[in-house]
Amino acid sequence: MEPAARPTPAFAPLEAGDPPLIGGYRVLARIGSGRVGQVYLATTQSGRWLAIKVAHPEFAGDVEFRRRLQEEIRAAQRVAHRYVATVVDAHPDGPERPWVATKHVPGPSLAHAVAEHGPLPTDTVRALIAGLAKGLRKFHDAGLVHSDLKPSNVLLAARGPAIVDFGTARAAAAVQATGSPLFMAPEQVEDHDVTPAADVFALGGLAFYAATGRTAFEPAADKTIAYDEPDLAGCPSVLRDLVQRCLAPSPGDRPTVEAVLAELEQDPPGEGWLPAAVAAQLPLYEADPPKPTPRPLPPPHSADSSEPLVTEKAAPGAVQVLPPPLARPQILPPIEAPVTRPEGEWPMQGAAPAYGTPPFQAPYQTLPVTPRQDSTGLMIAMTVLVVVGAVCSFVLLAILL
Repeated sequence: MEPAARPTPAFAPLEAGDPPLIGGYRVLARIGSGRVGQVYLATTQSGRWLAIKVAHPEFAGDVEFRRRLQEEIRAAQRVAHRYVATVVDAHPDGPERPWVATKHVPGPSLAHAVAEHGPLPTDTVRALIAGLAKGLRKFHDAGLVHSDLKPSNVLLAARGPAIVDFGTARAAAAVQATGSPLFMAPEQVEDHDVTPAADVFALGGLAFYAATGRTAFEPAADKTIAYDEPDLAGCPSVLRDLVQRCLAPSPGDRPTVEAVLAELEQDPPGEGWLPAAVAAQLPLYEADPPKPTPRPLPPPHSADSSEPLVTEKAAPGAVQVLPPPLARPQILPPIEAPVTRPEGEWPMQGAAPAYGTPPFQAPYQTLPVTPRQDSTGLMIAMTVLVVVGAVCSFVLLAILL
């Protein structure tokens, strides 16, 4: 009897142009792409998986985005919670595209789960909202607002949901008119002051979406969408009143996350909180990603080039991307080499290049070897000069006396 085939991982293979290393972390696969950047699966030296979001080029060249991202990362360091994907490393201000690394959450997004399996059971939705409310309470206690809570920013894992994308989304929203209007509060859409009540509005929208498979507002091109009356048809009766109050147009009419938790009277999500169809897919997010094709080193980098070098004949997934040329020649370690960041050290200062040599490790360099010069002849010449000088001095002294 043949062994059962392992499930196909829920990751996409690397493509031409994808970096083999980000901040010293070895890149394994693609996780997904959003409006702010591309998300990669990467690994530490000990094998811990990380999700690393690399900003799109249009953000990379925006000074204000980098400044805001750095501020948001500092703020995100204050939020560590079971239901939040913790930021563990970042590089917002280096010469390459900025990136943020968080703990990898092994599970699908709420958007994917609903699209694939339809609305979630009411008990699952109650557990989902309770977990998200606990995570948001941690944000609010730290004086922060997530401000971009939506189905694609909620991941479903065996131990409960996780809020992701804090920092990058907020920094992007600060420099561009970006957002998710179907889950944004009216005051947020109109660029008014955003308070924790905006997260509660999004929480109500997520509860309705998870329970029905659709949004409470119809898509629209203008910014008046959040002022329309929500269409709550199909919402389970046990959730309807809470959802309606969370979606109140005025921030003062919405409950706090504490009130949401008290009303749900829901224990934190535990084992078995997900429906069977969604739980059956969790191993896909824990299986090994497709192994990258070994990447041969390309020809030497041109001294005039400022663009990453890509081998022309390499197949997709068999590309080596080098950083811009350095003052001295540099050779990247092969993709199989382990990264060298010591486990447990998560520097947030961004001292290492975004793509290239792992931090805490001297670069692999090819340096010219200078032959050692023979100094014997030089020593003899110096000795003769000293003796001659001494004799001349002695003769001159004798004449004077």
